[in-house]
Amino acid sequence: MNTFYSLFLVLFVQLGIQYNNAKVTVDTNCKNGTLVQMSNHLECKCNENFVHVSEDICEEKFECNDKMVNNPCGDYSTCIKNVDQEIEKYICTCISGFEYDNKVCVPAECKGISCVNGKCIVNPSPDNKEGRCSCNIGKVPNPEDNNNCTKDGDTECKLKCTKENEICKNVEGLFECNCQDGFIMDLEQNLCKAYSVFNVLNLSIIFFVS
Repeated sequence: MNTFYSLFLVLFVQLGIQYNNAKVTVDTNCKNGTLVQMSNHLECKCNENFVHVSEDICEEKFECNDKMVNNPCGDYSTCIKNVDQEIEKYICTCISGFEYDNKVCVPAECKGISCVNGKCIVNPSPDNKEGRCSCNIGKVPNPEDNNNCTKDGDTECKLKCTKENEICKNVEGLFECNCQDGFIMDLEQNLCKAYSVFNVLNLSIIFFVS
């Protein structure tokens, strides 16, 4: 198999993978992830060992090898078979519309934009699809520093935290709905329980099993 055919195959696979540019809103239900907010946008934060296949969908991450071709191997990337000078290789490559930047796949419009304390997002305006910075909570774009996230500032939380005993919290620079102090998330029931009650229930289960 020649190099030209290999390049054609890579291009074909990339074009075959559709990037679902679904705008994430306060009503988005993130699959295998949590809705979070930065200064200028909302996004889905994937659960552990899951990666983005689109803005609102996270799927399980796989190691790229001969058995995992076409499976996600990183955020906005997929595993493909590449043949170079008759040598088969399996590589993790960015899906269409994304490019590698510091070993991660970012929107093509964001390549080379660091933002310092935040991340680059694509301007949602159809007339101006350029990269711009969205900052960690506590920072805002600084017009005196090329709009990098180097200026202190406040951001209003827009998330709908509607569950009982749940509030909007700043967790490592991201707004997300979390249990208020004194409560802990019960993953089985998907609600916030008083920390003391949660411990008593867990101890009761342990005692019963023992």
